[in-house]
Amino acid sequence: MRFIEPLNPLTEHLLSRLHHESQYPRVRNRAQCILLSSKGYTTAQLSEIFSVNRYTIYSWFSAWEQRRFAGLYDALGRGRKPLFSDDEKQTIRHWVDASPKNLKKVCAKVKDQWGKSVSQKTIGRIVKSMSLTWRRIRRCPAGQPCEEEYELKKRELEQLQTQHRAGMLSSSYSFPVNFR
Repeated sequence: MRFIEPLNPLTEHLLSRLHHESQYPRVRNRAQCILLSSKGYTTAQLSEIFSVNRYTIYSWFSAWEQRRFAGLYDALGRGRKPLFSDDEKQTIRHWVDASPKNLKKVCAKVKDQWGKSVSQKTIGRIVKSMSLTWRRIRRCPAGQPCEEEYELKKRELEQLQTQHRAGMLSSSYSFPVNFR
């Protein structure tokens, strides 16, 4: 069995704060594990508490013994690497600015330019990460118009159509015959 050596009060206090206040769940678990081990919990008990393999507990102990508090955090370089560099993202941004309504064109340009196959959702996430948004254009006004104003505008339009038909207005534009 392997235990963590007894901790001094300051280290115990800092581990307790990490356990309660860290924004990273893995760091909270590792800090709690170190605290519990210093209080005499066995690796079998710890692996059951944290639902991990005992080898994971051993790796947490080793990281703590080698690097102390830095060992509680994940090493850099974890996770998936970015698909595009910053320069490529800027190029994608210019392409989206050129054709914001058709992300299929942008996907095709990415495929042609760099040989990377991406979806429209990926392009959308890249654009969103650059704090850009786009919304569809409304084809009609939201809600119902004011009834009195609608009737007033309708009468004015009918008068203009009547004047146009009588030849009182000259315009190259012709109004629709059946306005309703």
